[in-house]
Amino acid sequence: MRRAFTADVSTDSSNSRDWLSPTRVWRLTQCPASVGPVVSTSVAALKDSPNAGIVAHRAVQLWIKGDGYRDADPRSRLADAISAALAEFGGESPVGWPTTRARLLSRSLEIAELLVTGEHVESEQVLLDPVRTLRGTPDIVVLNTGDAAVIDLKTQTFKEESLSPSIVFQLTIYAYLVELAYGVFPNQVEVFSLNRGRMPIVVTPATVANALATVEQAGKADKSIANPSPETCRYCRRRIDCQPQWDAAPLWPSRDCVEGAIERIERAANGAAAILVRSPGSLQWVGGIPGDLVSASVGARIRLVRLYRSDLAGDSGGFKWSPQSALAVNPATMPA
Repeated sequence: MRRAFTADVSTDSSNSRDWLSPTRVWRLTQCPASVGPVVSTSVAALKDSPNAGIVAHRAVQLWIKGDGYRDADPRSRLADAISAALAEFGGESPVGWPTTRARLLSRSLEIAELLVTGEHVESEQVLLDPVRTLRGTPDIVVLNTGDAAVIDLKTQTFKEESLSPSIVFQLTIYAYLVELAYGVFPNQVEVFSLNRGRMPIVVTPATVANALATVEQAGKADKSIANPSPETCRYCRRRIDCQPQWDAAPLWPSRDCVEGAIERIERAANGAAAILVRSPGSLQWVGGIPGDLVSASVGARIRLVRLYRSDLAGDSGGFKWSPQSALAVNPATMPA
């Protein structure tokens, strides 16, 4: 019989407290201004559809919950979990889903081998440190009497063999929260990349102490200081409003944002729209925008973020809308 493992933490994870996730803490260390107020309202795709990573994580969660990884044919059970997860999100495949699905299934036996070593496996369990108001949700925690493993599933394509400092910090905080919750320090911490496989991280009591010192420093940071960079700004909730970001973005080698006045609007038969934006010193086309999001008129001011470069012939300087893109028309913080 498998032993029952119970997380010994507060269950109050409500939004009544200003909880800090590892991602938010890291962003604070890079740019304290990221926690400032949001003034402008931005809009994204009207359809609240998940990305491929969200569906893959939900599939793995269902697979673990149903003990599918212990089955004689874990790949088949994962395929069933994938179908169930996709159905939960309406059944429509998100962008990039065929590749993500194929990679996940191809790694099913490797992942199962990691999980069957545990007496108990938790997936997407919220872990809290009420004293530091830290909240983290590790993808997978494999528990045994006296040891534990933290596994973070990454669905994006890793082009480098090394992991970014932000990911290392995230998993270090997860290791701390696991020890706090279950009373055992993880002896194994790793990223499982769908395109690279296992990517171990060295986490020790010393590196945890350093991470917790970073948490404390982040809480004391001067929130008026902005340090814009592509990685820090990409998913910042204040991005539309942050003038230092807009001042810095034109100098980024691969910027993903455009601001200016709408010079022209074109609409395609498929409902998509393209707008020509007059930016300081240039004209930029942004195509593939869901038509329902383009309600502004020529002359309106607009900011668009998380775009990607168009690679269409003759359009090397243009941008295209992505599933993660957002825009704001006439934002109050945009200079006239």
